[in-house]
Amino acid sequence: MTSVPISSRQWVRKERTPMINLERSPSGYLLRELKIFNWGSFNGMHLAPIDPAGTSLVGVTGSGKTTIIDGLMTLICLSPRYNLASTGGNDSDRDLVSYVRGMPSLGEGQNLKQKGTRPGQTMSGICATFSRGEQLVRLGAVFFFEGTSSATAELEKNWIYCTNPEQSLESWLETFHDEGKHGLELIEKNTQGFWVHSVRRDYMARVRAQFQVSDNALSLLNRAAGIKQLTDIDAIFRDLVLEDRAAFKRADEVVKSFDDLNVIHQELETARAQEQKLKPIAELWVRYQKQEESLAELRLVSELAPIWFAEQSHDLWSAEKRRLEQEIEKALFVMHRLGDQRNVLKQQCDVFLQAYLQKGGASIDQLQRRVEEWIATKRVRATTSAQYQSRMRRLGLSEELSEEGLRQNKELAHLRCDALTRQISEQRSEAFQLGINESDIRARLQALQQEVEEIKQRPDSNLPTGYHQFRTQLADHLEVDEALLPFAAELIQVKADEQEWRGAIERAIGGHRLRVMVPSNKAKAALRWINGRDNHLHVRVLEVDLDTPSREIFPDGYARKLILKPHPYKKAVEVLMTELDRHCVESSDALLATPQAMTKEGMMSEQPSFFEKRDQRLLSSDWFTGFDNRDRLTYLHQEISDFDGQLEHAHEALCAARDRLGDLEEASNAYQLINDVEFDFIDLHGAESQVIDLQGQLEYLTRPDTDVSTAKSQLDEGNQKAAELEESFFDARDVHTRLVVRLSAATQKVNETQEKAESGLSAEQRTSLSKYLPIISPEELSELSNMEMNCYHDQSKAIEKSRDRLEELETELIRKMAEAKAVDNGALVEVGLEVADVPAYLKRLTLLTTEALPEKVERFLTYLNRSSDDGVTQLLSFVEQEVVMIEERIEELNSTLRRVEFQSGKYLRLVTSKVIHKDLVALQSAQRRLNTARFKDDVGETHYRALRNLVENLRNACDRKKTTGARAILDPRYRLEFSVAVVDSVTREATAGRKGSYGDSGGEKEIIASYILTAALGYALCPIGESKPIFSTVVLDEAFSRTSVSVAARIIAALNEFGLHPIFVTPNKELQLLKVHTRSAIIVHKKDGASTMLSMSWEELQNYSNSRKNKYVKDGAGGDA
Repeated sequence: MTSVPISSRQWVRKERTPMINLERSPSGYLLRELKIFNWGSFNGMHLAPIDPAGTSLVGVTGSGKTTIIDGLMTLICLSPRYNLASTGGNDSDRDLVSYVRGMPSLGEGQNLKQKGTRPGQTMSGICATFSRGEQLVRLGAVFFFEGTSSATAELEKNWIYCTNPEQSLESWLETFHDEGKHGLELIEKNTQGFWVHSVRRDYMARVRAQFQVSDNALSLLNRAAGIKQLTDIDAIFRDLVLEDRAAFKRADEVVKSFDDLNVIHQELETARAQEQKLKPIAELWVRYQKQEESLAELRLVSELAPIWFAEQSHDLWSAEKRRLEQEIEKALFVMHRLGDQRNVLKQQCDVFLQAYLQKGGASIDQLQRRVEEWIATKRVRATTSAQYQSRMRRLGLSEELSEEGLRQNKELAHLRCDALTRQISEQRSEAFQLGINESDIRARLQALQQEVEEIKQRPDSNLPTGYHQFRTQLADHLEVDEALLPFAAELIQVKADEQEWRGAIERAIGGHRLRVMVPSNKAKAALRWINGRDNHLHVRVLEVDLDTPSREIFPDGYARKLILKPHPYKKAVEVLMTELDRHCVESSDALLATPQAMTKEGMMSEQPSFFEKRDQRLLSSDWFTGFDNRDRLTYLHQEISDFDGQLEHAHEALCAARDRLGDLEEASNAYQLINDVEFDFIDLHGAESQVIDLQGQLEYLTRPDTDVSTAKSQLDEGNQKAAELEESFFDARDVHTRLVVRLSAATQKVNETQEKAESGLSAEQRTSLSKYLPIISPEELSELSNMEMNCYHDQSKAIEKSRDRLEELETELIRKMAEAKAVDNGALVEVGLEVADVPAYLKRLTLLTTEALPEKVERFLTYLNRSSDDGVTQLLSFVEQEVVMIEERIEELNSTLRRVEFQSGKYLRLVTSKVIHKDLVALQSAQRRLNTARFKDDVGETHYRALRNLVENLRNACDRKKTTGARAILDPRYRLEFSVAVVDSVTREATAGRKGSYGDSGGEKEIIASYILTAALGYALCPIGESKPIFSTVVLDEAFSRTSVSVAARIIAALNEFGLHPIFVTPNKELQLLKVHTRSAIIVHKKDGASTMLSMSWEELQNYSNSRKNKYVKDGAGGDA
């Protein structure tokens, strides 16, 4: 046909295009014709009729064949990919704007920024007519650019779905040209079977519904037009063949449903937590009540104990009183009998004594007493003389026990004592001075230690403590901050690389380091205050005048070796340093020729000929400058170390002096004791002689053969018996006396306990008291008071312990009530935390145990089972069922493929295998655990945890939808892997599954790709439940470019077997092959950038070719047509 310019309006023909008679009746919709207007390189209106018996689209490369096919794809695909034949079915190098503007493609070596053949206002249109028996559907689109823009957003799109045979592309273009989009909307309003959409997605929804296909199927149709080989069958089936039935949305709903279950479980856990928090209260309350009863019982025992002991005491003392009265009668009888016997024996002894005295017994008694006295004297003198001799031995004097020796020792002792007195006085003075020295050193050491602690409190200063105290007092008086009263030393620091000059600089600045800097407005008050008090310091003041100019410091002056601290008074410090600055020279020789200079060793020069070096203190001591306290602390620590050594030596010297003084005083005391010694004290020899003489006289008088001796024996025997009888009498009297005393005490006890005992105890009280108080035996009567006192103390301790335990239980109860209240959801908000509030908590526990908790458990279990069965189980069953359906559909395809010969005696079979992915394995493991957990009898907790674990797998999959693991879990397409195998028709033996056509020759790749795509299209385009596709037209671009005639026949047979109607797009070189399988051809030609097309049957084309040959023969031109 001829292209018609847009200005001529010759394309506006209202008559219908004649219908082409079909020789066969396909089961699906076939493309009957395709009209394009101002599309790509086709200007004006063009018609491409499609023969049901087969049509080929023929033309040289670049003539516009793919442009026609892309027009069809624009109408049937949501996101068409253009020019896929030239790109191998992958990336598109054209877009909708380029076709509307008539821009050349990149494949022609052009730049897409060109204006195209239709740069201004332009309108384009496409219309595809499909028929199925008597049913007809037209899909169309009208595109319009108002201006010169080529932005996609500026392109107006009108998508048309029409089942009214009266409507055509020409009428749509005319209406849009005259009335714009509003005209199309009027057609929609007034015409049955006509819909216009501005949103492509709405339009495609109608298309998919009409042909019962998915977006995937139409996208596969788009892709299949240019695919020559398959590198990944999985990608083809998952992305283009199989419908997206992924369950991510349902999984997300299951996850959200589980979140509701989780809330219910949390409520149950909260209720359980409340119950667990309330149970200890019930247990503690029982213990508290028992402890309260125990305490009451102990208090009752303590109250009744005196009566208990009084009753027993009264009974026992009454019995004791009766027993004592009987014992007293017996003791009185014995005492009287012994008294009579004593009187008789005493009279006999008097007779024996008279006889003994008459015979001279008085002299013997007197002599016996003297012997005893001298023996005692002898013992005393032995001890005294031994001590005397020992002392003399130590003093180096004579140990002789004589009057002369004692006299000589006394003389020597007197002389030596005088000398010792002088030595003691001298030694005492020495020890006193050493004590004062040790005390002074100790006091200085303590002061240094105290100063260290105080210096540590001021880390930014090296000054002694006294100056800090002075500044604090001055600042308080002036009512200013201490920071405004710095000492000069605190604002000065020697540079780190000039430390060898530190001591000399400290000495050069001298007392100015300790000059306190006072602002001018406070100087008068400061001086008045300092002048009027004893400051205990050498106070130096510097009035700060920031306006005083400073002279230039010496080039070699020590001022250049200093760092000044940032401070408001920094300029004043600079002025002071310039005034005090000295030249720094390396030797005393240089110092000799340099006035106002100093060496690093500390020697200084003043005016010419005047030099000095102040070495009263070490150059390394008394460093006050610096921004921190490290130097001062180092100095103090060294001072403390030195004083520690001095104190140790002083203490040792003091102790030695005190030891010497003690030795001298001890010796002086020993000499003084000698003067007090009398000879009679040490005359041991005289005492021994006297004892011997008296014992001799006594032995002579007491010989056994004398009358005196006989009388003495009788007297001694009588006295002995009298003494024994006297002792028995006194013993009997003592017994009687003790019994009387005890009886009096027993009587008193009886009287004392009678009143308490009369109060009495009930039998019940006695039973209670017997558990705590002892039964007193007569043997324990004497300890009754102690026992009662001990029982009282024991009961007091028991009561105190019980009361403490009760308080502990009360505290524990309050703590448990607070814990229970903390996890309560509101029922206990108004309840207090006192013991009196315990019943309210117990009531809450009863309510939880009997009503609330069972109800929550039942709700939890019901929701758990519903979430598990209705949610997770159904979700996973849905995915698994979808997988089964895919496998069944693939098996249906295989049954068709078995009827199509792939190679001689062989056919292809699609093979599916289950995907094994760690995430899917984890999900299946969790699913098995869930199935097992259902039967665990623990109120659903194991079931819940198993479900939570499985849901977490689903949640992770929903959060990572694009990952392979997530798809393997929730997308049925990714549960399977796809491959193709070649099967022997006779033996049924199959080759190993192949994932694509890679690795083969070009022809083999095309053959395998064609078969797989044929099967894929048969699957994708065929609705579930149908044996053939409803949408039957497919496009094979660059068809059979590398295949033989026999292979092409098998491919076409496969297409027919799957109910597909192919349109072949091929270059001119494949004409002979396509003549066998198609009835007509559409010849596409491009000249001067404009494409045209012409439809002819192969017979007409052959006749035309023959006529051209005959003409050339007649004209003598020759050659081929």
